[in-house]
Amino acid sequence: MGEQEGTHDRRVARRLEEGSNAILRGEGLDELRSLSEDELMVRHDACMVEAYQADLLDLRMLFIERARRYADELTRKENVRQGSRMEKLTRSLNLLTWVITIATLVGVGLTALALIFG
Repeated sequence: MGEQEGTHDRRVARRLEEGSNAILRGEGLDELRSLSEDELMVRHDACMVEAYQADLLDLRMLFIERARRYADELTRKENVRQGSRMEKLTRSLNLLTWVITIATLVGVGLTALALIFG
């Protein structure tokens, strides 16, 4: 885990070296959605560092708003992932319900045969 944190910190530092204009430039929606979760976290953290260091309140708010966009995109990606998992779980439960229904019908049928021919 320590190595990943070090890599993350180095990537944040590289992003900061690009300067505040590059950080505030922003991305289009397609580009934002194509960023990996790791890159979103790097960009979020770089914005927060810039916000912390900004002297002007308006500039600080710009960086915080940019960081919020990255956090929102991370949340959106997590929601999509959870939605996919829920769909898989629903399909599994549907299959299990059918298996139980069939097993119940077979059991009832066998019980009826046992009582009839018993």
